[in-house]
Amino acid sequence: YQRRVREHRHASMWLERSVLALLLALAVGTPFRVELQVSLSFASKVTAPVVLEIDPAWAPLGAERFKQLVEADYFSECFIHRVVPGFVAQFGINGDPKVSRAWREKKDLQDDPFLHSNARGTISFATSGPNTRSTQLFINLKSNPQLDDGFAPIGRVVSGMKTVDAMFKTGDNDAPDQGLIQRHGNEYLRNKFRELSVIRKAAVVQPPAPDLTKPVGVLRKSTSAMPPDPGRASLFSVRCTLARGLSLDIRVNRKWAPLGAARFEELVRAGWLDRTPLYRAVPNFLVQFGLNASSSQRWGPISDDSKAHSPKHFARGMVSFAGSGPNSRDTEMFIAFAAVSSLGQAPWETPFGMVTRDTLHVLDQVNTEYGDMPPWGTGPNPSKIRSSPDYLANSYPNIDYWQECHVLATSTSDDTATDL
Repeated sequence: YQRRVREHRHASMWLERSVLALLLALAVGTPFRVELQVSLSFASKVTAPVVLEIDPAWAPLGAERFKQLVEADYFSECFIHRVVPGFVAQFGINGDPKVSRAWREKKDLQDDPFLHSNARGTISFATSGPNTRSTQLFINLKSNPQLDDGFAPIGRVVSGMKTVDAMFKTGDNDAPDQGLIQRHGNEYLRNKFRELSVIRKAAVVQPPAPDLTKPVGVLRKSTSAMPPDPGRASLFSVRCTLARGLSLDIRVNRKWAPLGAARFEELVRAGWLDRTPLYRAVPNFLVQFGLNASSSQRWGPISDDSKAHSPKHFARGMVSFAGSGPNSRDTEMFIAFAAVSSLGQAPWETPFGMVTRDTLHVLDQVNTEYGDMPPWGTGPNPSKIRSSPDYLANSYPNIDYWQECHVLATSTSDDTATDL
């Protein structure tokens, strides 16, 4: 009975995420970039670019408002009026009081759902309470998970973070009075705060053509993994060793899922899975892993693989990427503890390999005491894993980790493809 409930829950979750992803794809635009030309002080005419990538899928209402402000030239000669070291850099009061007032009198934005943490380099709207976003934004100078309850990031800095770090620090006590900025605009700031950093110009810019053969910086939206090479062996093996010393081998079949297999190989060779937690382990269902909170590297999502050459049924030991909607696979993946009918139904759940028979017993040794993640259980919360280095050690001390994963060998024999 519990297994049927779990399968139903997984199918429902897949349907909800698919509908949400479809609605977002239809309702919001694609990610876009905004370049801020910043002078580190008002007296300086030298500018340095800070490039933001804004993703409407993160916060559609906030992303659209920010784009409207940029296209209205709202941020030209806009002082960065509050920079608190180790916290945030805030801006968004126009230098002309009439312009500032006109935007404040517009209906405040309703809050977007919170989908991403306020990690270092992310940008969010400032608020004075629920549903009060208007024109002010801040860039996180460090990870600020305490802001996650109420401040939904709309994107993040993809280049120029050194410039953001170098902005003039006001602190909170010595920052300009926001009421006086709104009443008197830049005249007040030019007279009393000439040392402040200034946005000279903001504009929507086209991103450079992506390099799809390499792992990417923050928030790049790639559409494929490393392109499959026809000359490479169709099969290869990866050994993953638990911190407790137990090892299991994964036999990867590129024919099943070429893009997924290529991304998995990239992750393993880059050391991405080393010393990472098996943070979601649900008995008779799956074990999920692939979050690396200690790395600053980010990997863009890859396109879904066709299921034309993959197994028709998701068997015990099969390995697949997890996802949150079509074309959303990045670094998180799972291994099936059992043959579960709901697994493999989502378009992103195409298996790319399988645990070998002689190491399949290691799956039964994975610690499952913490169960599923919220909201389906009380296990580790992925957003807290990303934002708090001590979260797992303090709250889930017995969780299993991969000590390391590495590629073992390849085979060009297609005859072994069914002997996984």
